[in-house]
Order: sequence, then structure tokens, then C-alpha cells
Amino acid sequence: MSKKPKWEAHNRHAGASANKKAARHRYNRRASRRALREVAFGMSSYHVRTKVSWAQTRADLEDCFRKWGVLEWTARAACDHGQEASYSLAQEFRFVTVAYRHPGGREVTLSYGRQDRPVDNFRVLFLAMDALRLNEARGLAEVMEKAYLQLAGPLTERDPYEIMGLRPDADMEIIEAVYRRLAQTRHPDLGGSTEAMTELNSAYERIKTEREVAA
Repeated sequence: MSKKPKWEAHNRHAGASANKKAARHRYNRRASRRALREVAFGMSSYHVRTKVSWAQTRADLEDCFRKWGVLEWTARAACDHGQEASYSLAQEFRFVTVAYRHPGGREVTLSYGRQDRPVDNFRVLFLAMDALRLNEARGLAEVMEKAYLQLAGPLTERDPYEIMGLRPDADMEIIEAVYRRLAQTRHPDLGGSTEAMTELNSAYERIKTEREVAA
């Protein structure tokens, strides 16, 4: 039996690699769109258990922001350093907050904590950010924002000080004390709800980020 020319084998290998790359690209785009919908509205059936480390997701987010033209950003977990992949954290310590200055100049802060681990929540936020960037690159940002604002769970957020019942000039020590007190009534394990606790955590993280940037 005659052997096939090496160039044929090479072409088959190149074609298979190209197909795998295209399939991976389509999968990543779908994952980004689903993550964006989850962050914007919440989907009870949405579940992520990533194998990607916190450090790798941070590097991916940095690359996303570089392509987007975002120069100022922070990413922070509510848990202690080293616990980002832990399954044993209470709900309030699973939250991850990403804050950045959009190329258009506005400040954006997103907090998310529906998944089981901080590392999973960070991955969801990264995928959502990448979807937003791609929407803008395609010129769809304004159309998508209008569509989101007409649905049940708009991306717009209430004032964090209003959520916590605080004055904007309150000291950080008072803010922390009020957060702990409100968490005792809004936590789902203590008679509250996941939605109420999510809103409280998001407000608290937004205030902390705002104070750190201003410092």
C-alpha cells in the first residue's frame, strides 16, 4: 500500500486544527453571551465550575481590557487571599467585584456571587466583560443596552447608599457596621433572600471601591 504524501497529512492536520480553533471560538462566544445575560438578569439554571485559576482569569481579563482600551480597573474577591477556589465559603464571601473606567469615561462597578466559589464568579464576570467588549466592537452596544433596559432585570443599579440607608458622607467604620447588621436580616439563611443579599453585597462593594479610588 502506497503511503500518502506528507503534504496531504499536513493539510488534514491543519484543517483539523483550524476546525477545532473555530469550534473553540464559537463555544467561547456562546459562553460570553450566557455570562452577560446571567450578570445582567440572573438565570437560576446557569451554573459554572471552572478549571481556570484565579490568576489565569485575571490575565484573561487584563487582555480583554487591553483590547477594549480600558486602562484603570480593579478586581477583588470578598474572601481572604488563597480561598478563591474554596467550596466552603458563606454566600457573602463568594462575591467578586470588578470596577473599571470605560473608554467613554464612565465608572462601572459589577459585583457577582451566584456561583459556588469566588473563582467561578470571577470567570463569569470576565466572560460578561468580554461579551460587552465584543458588542461594542461590532457597534451593537447601544442596541444591546436598550434591549436590556426593557427586560425585567435591567443593568442599572440603585444608589448604594440608598440601599444601605446611609448618607454619602458616612465614615467607613459606620458603613461596615451597617453592612454587618443588614446582613443578619437579608442573608437567605437568616430569613432574607438571595436577591436581597446580592443587592446588599453589591452596594457594599461599590462603596468600598469608590472610597479606595478616591483615597
